[in-house]
Amino acid sequence: MNNKGLWGFVGGMLAAAIGAKVVKSPVARKLAVQGLSKAMLIQQKAMEQLANIREEAQDLCHEAAAKNSKPEQ
Repeated sequence: MNNKGLWGFVGGMLAAAIGAKVVKSPVARKLAVQGLSKAMLIQQKAMEQLANIREEAQDLCHEAAAKNSKPEQ
């Protein structure tokens, strides 16, 4: 009974069996779907912010180019 490899194997098998039951449970699925939907919303908001920042940067770039192309008096 002192064989660590055997106990590691047995423990792994038990963990796999319990894990399979948890993954198949409706509660775990509902939590996973809710978590994924929240992550998708965060990603969508981040992409919108990035688009806004990009547009503002382009505007600043065009303004700077226009200012630099004017002849100085």
